[in-house]
Amino acid sequence: MAMENDKIFRMSEDTPGKLILMMKALDFTGDAIGIVDPEGRHCYQNRAFSELFEFETAQEVVAQGSGFNLVQDKSIAREITDSIMAGEAWAGALTMVTKSGRNFPAFQRVDAIRDDGGKVIGFIFVITDWTERRRAETLLLSQYDLAHAVGATSDLDGFLALCVGFAIQGSGMDCGAIYLVKGDGSLSMRSHSGLSQSFARKIAWYAPDSPYTTMVLKGSPVFTHVNNLENLVDPVCWQEGLKAVGLIPIKHEHRVIGCLGVASCKAGTFSEISRDALETITSFMGLHIMKKQAEEQLRRSEAQLAERVKEMKCLFELSSLIEAPGISLEEIFEQGIGLIPPGWQYPEITCARLKIEGREYKTDNYRNTSWRLSQEIVRSGIRVGTLDVCYLEERPLMDQGPFLKEEADLMESLAKRFQSVIDQRRTREALVASEEKYRNLYENAQIGLVRTRLFDGLFLEANLHMVEMFGYDSRDELLQQRSISDFYVEPGARAYMVAALRENGQVENHEARFRRRDGSLCWLRFSGRLYGPGENFEGVVTDITETKEAEAQKERLAEQYRQAQKVEAIGRLAAGVAHDMNNLLTPILGFGEMLMADLDLGDRQRRYVDQIVRAGHRTRNLVRQLLAFGRKQTLQYKPLNLNATIQEFEPLLRRTIREDIEIEFIPDPGIQTIKADIGQVEQVIMNLAVNAQDAMPEGGRLTLETAMEDIDPASAAARPGTREGRYVMLAVSDPGCGMDDAVREHIFEPFFSTKGDQGTGLGLATVYGIVKQHGGNIWVYSEPGRGTTFKVYLPVSDDAPVEQKAPEVSPGGPGGSETILLVEDNGQVRDFGSAVLTQQGYTVLVAEDGAEALQILSSHGGSVDLLLTDVIMPGMNGKELFTRAVDMHPGLKVLYMSGYTGNVIARHGVLEEGVEFIQKPFTVQGLTARVRKLLWGQA
Repeated sequence: MAMENDKIFRMSEDTPGKLILMMKALDFTGDAIGIVDPEGRHCYQNRAFSELFEFETAQEVVAQGSGFNLVQDKSIAREITDSIMAGEAWAGALTMVTKSGRNFPAFQRVDAIRDDGGKVIGFIFVITDWTERRRAETLLLSQYDLAHAVGATSDLDGFLALCVGFAIQGSGMDCGAIYLVKGDGSLSMRSHSGLSQSFARKIAWYAPDSPYTTMVLKGSPVFTHVNNLENLVDPVCWQEGLKAVGLIPIKHEHRVIGCLGVASCKAGTFSEISRDALETITSFMGLHIMKKQAEEQLRRSEAQLAERVKEMKCLFELSSLIEAPGISLEEIFEQGIGLIPPGWQYPEITCARLKIEGREYKTDNYRNTSWRLSQEIVRSGIRVGTLDVCYLEERPLMDQGPFLKEEADLMESLAKRFQSVIDQRRTREALVASEEKYRNLYENAQIGLVRTRLFDGLFLEANLHMVEMFGYDSRDELLQQRSISDFYVEPGARAYMVAALRENGQVENHEARFRRRDGSLCWLRFSGRLYGPGENFEGVVTDITETKEAEAQKERLAEQYRQAQKVEAIGRLAAGVAHDMNNLLTPILGFGEMLMADLDLGDRQRRYVDQIVRAGHRTRNLVRQLLAFGRKQTLQYKPLNLNATIQEFEPLLRRTIREDIEIEFIPDPGIQTIKADIGQVEQVIMNLAVNAQDAMPEGGRLTLETAMEDIDPASAAARPGTREGRYVMLAVSDPGCGMDDAVREHIFEPFFSTKGDQGTGLGLATVYGIVKQHGGNIWVYSEPGRGTTFKVYLPVSDDAPVEQKAPEVSPGGPGGSETILLVEDNGQVRDFGSAVLTQQGYTVLVAEDGAEALQILSSHGGSVDLLLTDVIMPGMNGKELFTRAVDMHPGLKVLYMSGYTGNVIARHGVLEEGVEFIQKPFTVQGLTARVRKLLWGQA
């Protein structure tokens, strides 16, 4: 390593030993650290640097040239170079490149190294690898999107289409497709995205013995690129211009049921993040593909069962017609031919004709077509007639052609009915055989069939499937229950069905809840009609319990989503209201304090002004609660030891809580450091303590306890929005009145209060907002009469806790003679700021917006020492204004002010280092002290 560069390392007698110690210490840090000279040449790098960028020797680092060639985006490299050459530090997220050309996300900070005279003699940069962080974010987003897709789609194709989209998005690929394994072992494409229609047709199906199918069924993911693509997958892929292809098997219970394929037209291999995202998606898909297939099969089965019922009805009505007393053969044939079309799958396009003993009977719409099914009618081995059923237009092809096998069976049954009429209306043996066949169909139908009396629900008949639905072992046990009304959970549902039957003569898809023999509940769907002179009911019954439970689960998920949207919307509203209130409070508090300073102690108006200022301060505290709930306030995160924070806060807590309440603190001495805003942590403790106090009107013991807890993946999955990891837990418990389920469900909602007019409903909502802004979680455990425990989980930090220091006092007096440019779009705040600064002796230039401010700067003849500007303004924000203004006045300082924090000042709610910012509403003393400090720092 080039450590002899005396421009950076000034030598002394004990310097070599110190350098050795320093280098060894830096080798134990997790971040990559490097030092370059003023020309950008490497002088030093620690062990983490060499490992991260894959350099084996120091000479390789020096040979690669400028210290900023490791940045992928050269425009960012130039930005870094410009910043440090101007003597300014640089920090930000970027993409770095290793020796082998591998890209990875990172966070880099660069600072100048100066000698005692302030001259830049080198630069030090610290690089943190963000690869794992990005991987975790990508995987979490994929899991959330997939979980949402399960409830958002009702069919398999819709679910697969969403999965393909998530796979392309999560892996950064250009196109993708999903294949499912068919019964013969072949692969068939079910969904795709980003593929041309011609290319999709070429790769839509692969035979069971194809290399592509064999590779997928091995069960291991394959990721390949253009150099070996030809040997591993279909050559059509690389002929299409694809340069990278990934094949990830989809499994269910260790069995390959399909394959997810993604591809890109860009060169390069798959990153670890994209591979993890793809494998996460496929591991999630297996179970839900099987569930969706089962749901589709259930729907098909229900449709088939409905057709069987129609066929059975056709046979039943024809048999009833034949058995009717006093009816002639001709009447049977004329009326019987009209019963046939309603028993078919497509009755609206079905017609029928019967030719028997030289006569012809047909439906009014009969027309001879090519889609015809015929059945001979034979008597004593001799053909005596023909029964024809035709479709008037083409229908979807079934496995046996345009007709189902069951329809051919139905034709045979119909022919036998007509044959029996010719044989003197069926001999005794034929009648018994026919009834037996009907009974078998009835008993073995995989759908409930039932007959009851209408007025009292008395069971008349039920098939075996109906018996199983109610949980009985035999038909006799069910019929002994006498009435179906005994099974209804809501008696009104039975009355509604009876009324519909009496009004319309039939009912379709009537749904109701029933109680089985063992007490469990089920949902059943009824369709049927009235029959006979005694108003009896006959119908089919389907068990839809699983469907109802799935709908209920979907509704619960939708309600959770709507609740989250509501809380987020109120949070945004709260933040916006807080911003406007801060603008109004700034002149109220400011001018009030100025009046307080001007009025004599004996002035009788002083107490009125004092009440105005007090009311303003109380309003400001309410605004802070709104900002905390909306998670929009600016926080100063510092490493904290929660035990020490509670111990320092405990005296104030004891003075606040009633004397009849005993406070007990049980600290865990082994807790780790957290990174938090100490003021917000104290507010959480105070709000929870006050809430506990209200639950103990007769007094009691308030217990605060700390501990270390790990949240495993299963626990995190059980609570939406929770991440697994290690946490510091704070438990606040009271033995008070407790809460029921209804109160617990709304306890963290804004403006929800059980105290009537005595509460604002913001206390626990504020706690929730603060905890979430710190990346933590809060759970509540309570039962009526058994007290309440709130558990707050805050993520641990690797930083050491810091001691709280007294704020620095600005040097010099409160006023000055410098020139200040004040830019504020709110007139009242602008007038107040101008009055305060003018009173302190400053020369104040006032502008309403950025455009006017730039005009003033260009026309002002003298120097301008400080820019005091609002952050969010119409047309041009504060940061853009300062960037343009500092070019006109290079020595210009800036102090930002705002009623809430924006992207210019705060990212993720944390104030950036090096940015001077004052929160509205501010006081006269607060504004003048910050201005004086900035200007003295300039002198």
